[in-house]
Amino acid sequence: MEPIWRVYRQYALTYWIWYLAGFLCLYGTNWLSVKIPLELGKGIDLLEQGGASSDVIAAAMTIGWMGLGVIVIRTLSRVLIFTPGRYVEHDLRRAVFDHVLKLQKVDRQAFSAGDMVSRTANDITIARALVGFGTMQVVNVAVALGLTGHEMWRLSPKLTLYAAVPIVLGALAMQGGIRAIFTLTRKLQELLADLSEQVLASFQ
Repeated sequence: MEPIWRVYRQYALTYWIWYLAGFLCLYGTNWLSVKIPLELGKGIDLLEQGGASSDVIAAAMTIGWMGLGVIVIRTLSRVLIFTPGRYVEHDLRRAVFDHVLKLQKVDRQAFSAGDMVSRTANDITIARALVGFGTMQVVNVAVALGLTGHEMWRLSPKLTLYAAVPIVLGALAMQGGIRAIFTLTRKLQELLADLSEQVLASFQ
């Protein structure tokens, strides 16, 4: 885990303002997503109780504006979180290139050129996905579970516990999937390294 934290400390935290704004937008998106069904429920209750048409129209307008807000804020959250991921990728590429230029010949000979190119390119791409999409998903899931779980518990604790069972089972199954993906990704990198080596040899 240390290399991951180092990427966050040295590179991602440089753009903390972007992340903070993105996380606020994520919170707003999830808050609206939770409130829309509640407003819809209020509108349906008004219809069933024979409420005034003006109240029903007002509820429908509120839902419409909240839906539009979700579209705008969700888009902003992606832009604000993915943009620093691109910046981190740029910074990492410069740092890796500068480091490779300073390596002695004996150090470079420890890896073939194709292996070095393939591994650095893939690792940097994965790092960008981690500080961008990965970070967004972790925060998004945490916020969504917190807000949705609170509202569900307030309505029906028993139903909330039933709904939590597949979430827990899915998380356990995902752990096995992640291990399999890790193994396949390493194998893929080895194959890409061989391919890169052949391509570089052809150019030479």
